[in-house]
Amino acid sequence: MPSFSKETIEEWRQERISQTRLPKMPMDEWQLRTVLETCATDLREEERFLEVVLNNVKIYRANIRSLKKKREDILKIINETR
Repeated sequence: MPSFSKETIEEWRQERISQTRLPKMPMDEWQLRTVLETCATDLREEERFLEVVLNNVKIYRANIRSLKKKREDILKIINETR
């Protein structure tokens, strides 16, 4: 059984999810079920990626708020010492 790198497998997955249409060739029931299972797996993976990114956005927003508050406090101290 061939072994492919994670990068290659991810490239194939990206190509697969970017295709919006099925191939025009006729498919039997097994092929359709396989394509459906692959689509469901890709969908779960994309949803997982989205969840991770959304969580990161929340963290970054909180960090930005904290840094802005810290900056305000520093500027306040500088202005008070003048």
